[in-house]
Amino acid sequence: MQAYLDNSATTRCSEGVRDIVVKVMMEDFGNPSSRHDKGMEAEKYLRDARSIIAGTPFLAVLYQISVLSSPYLPPAHKGSA
Repeated sequence: MQAYLDNSATTRCSEGVRDIVVKVMMEDFGNPSSRHDKGMEAEKYLRDARSIIAGTPFLAVLYQISVLSSPYLPPAHKGSA
């Protein structure tokens, strides 16, 4: 048995996450803003992920913090300073 104690630096990806990432990269790689089949499938992944995040209080808070602190958003979209 091996003990890996440096999960702050890197963490092994779960097999479920790996499988969905490979599927999206290889099969469902459309632009979620597009109205073609591939784009609509990609949009479904985003909707599903947002729903899961919204249903998990801790993840919902982390998501909001990351959105509000994003350096790519214009200042009007960030929280009050």
